[in-house]
Amino acid sequence: MSTWLAVFLGAGIGGALRHGVNLGAARVLGTGFPFSTLIVNIVGCFVMGVLVESFARFAWHGRGTPAPVAPTNKLIVSGFYRFVRNPMYVSVLVVLAGWAIGYQSGDLAWYAVAAAIVFHLRVILFEEPTLARLHGPQWEQYRGRVRRWL
Repeated sequence: MSTWLAVFLGAGIGGALRHGVNLGAARVLGTGFPFSTLIVNIVGCFVMGVLVESFARFAWHGRGTPAPVAPTNKLIVSGFYRFVRNPMYVSVLVVLAGWAIGYQSGDLAWYAVAAAIVFHLRVILFEEPTLARLHGPQWEQYRGRVRRWL
């Protein structure tokens, strides 16, 4: 059942995003070529790739999950984590920003801002202190080398 729900949600989100981008792209680029489909497919594939790769890296390399109840056994510093310490949060914020732009919605933009604030507070108040406690000098070296966001 959860697989069907994931497919349903993914299709619904993708369709809504494509429609929103279509409205904006048609105004700017015209309707002669399906630019919105091209834009959504390229950005969507990249963002989903970052999310899937980041989740997989937690499971295979860290032997854990992103969930606080089953954290990784080792610090993940490879893959997209070489460039940014929080690639999953960044990916979600890119999706939210895309929705806000595609739908030209101030409400969605505020939702993206609120999500960014919540993510930031979670990272600085919970995740980073936990990583420092669990991984000590390895975390400090990684933290000094890689940015928290972009």
